[in-house]
Amino acid sequence: MDKRALISVLTLRLDEASKARDWDAVASTDRELAATLRGWSRAELSPGERQGLQTLRAAHERAASLCDEELQRVSGVLRQMLTQRDRWHAYAESAHWADLPGGLA
Repeated sequence: MDKRALISVLTLRLDEASKARDWDAVASTDRELAATLRGWSRAELSPGERQGLQTLRAAHERAASLCDEELQRVSGVLRQMLTQRDRWHAYAESAHWADLPGGLA
């Protein structure tokens, strides 16, 4: 596959994976992208390939932004769970009260 086609494929995969919030696919594509770019010299790229890389960079920035949004969302959920930990424990314990001899059933 020529460089321009590979850039297009990576751009599409990165966009689709990030929009689907498929973080494993985003990470996999990102690793493939890094390995691919290590082998390329910017001086050897055609103007069309450089333009493709600009598009790929924009897709990478969009993916990073979505990853950051997801990180913030998950962090909020974890903070909420931490602050409500005592309530969760009490609820979990109360679920077994009916099983106790002379329980509340």
